Amino acid sequence: MALQDYTNPPRSDGYRCYRVTWTENGKQKQKWFPADHKEEAEMWNDYYAKKFPPRSQVRIRRHSQQYNFKAPRFVPARHTAVVGITIGFNVQRRCSPIRYYPCMFFCFQDKHSGIRKNGSRCITSKRDIEATWRQCCEMLSGWRKYDEVPQSWYDACPTYEDFDKLRRWYGRRGTKIAKSNLQIILTGERA
Repeated sequence: MALQDYTNPPRSDGYRCYRVTWTENGKQKQKWFPADHKEEAEMWNDYYAKKFPPRSQVRIRRHSQQYNFKAPRFVPARHTAVVGITIGFNVQRRCSPIRYYPCMFFCFQDKHSGIRKNGSRCITSKRDIEATWRQCCEMLSGWRKYDEVPQSWYDACPTYEDFDKLRRWYGRRGTKIAKSNLQIILTGERA
């Protein structure tokens, strides 16, 4: 939406006027007004600005509507002290009964360059909870292009109790995860 003034200096053909431009259904439109009809040109500019807002305003309005949540975005029990790393369970459906492995998920998103990366690390008997946490922190800090991993990240390592709290949280919502699925955390810590 634009109101362009061609009164001083005039157009290349010498005509002094005002031009109102707008985009309607993806097509550029314009309307010309003589130099002595400035108020009318401003009125038309205001009218078209309200009727056909610029694409950026439409995108901003759509974007703001997209993020009106009524429910929390993430499961509160999955949060860790580091933004971008959550805890959870990786499901192995081939086993009978279904087996849940304690896992750490990490995600990085750079909206300016359009990059989105995510990954996960399961706690195993060879990689205990601290080693898995260190690996996740190093991956995330590398993606964020930090020179070194902040020490506060290492100090925020989740514990067995955090996974047990998450297991109970899922249990209240209908997903029964046996306490024996957390045994790998304890055996990994002793090794």
